[in-house]
Amino acid sequence: MTQSSDVWVGKRIRIITSKNPSLIGLEGVMVDETQNMIKMETANGKRNVQKASCVLEVDGQRVEGSKVLFAPQDRMKLKVTK
Repeated sequence: MTQSSDVWVGKRIRIITSKNPSLIGLEGVMVDETQNMIKMETANGKRNVQKASCVLEVDGQRVEGSKVLFAPQDRMKLKVTK
């Protein structure tokens, strides 16, 4: 998992798996993040993706959306254990 202090806005992300098959492989730049949603700019426009329903790749690292159901500022306060 990525470091807790990572800021993802502006980073390139890719959906690895999702409960919604049409989202698998979707790539783009994260433009906003809330506790439950990721908003990304793709080649075909903006998309909103629920964190809980997918696994993401951020900076080459796999991130389970269900494990980061926090507001970005709250995620920064977490301690990371490896």
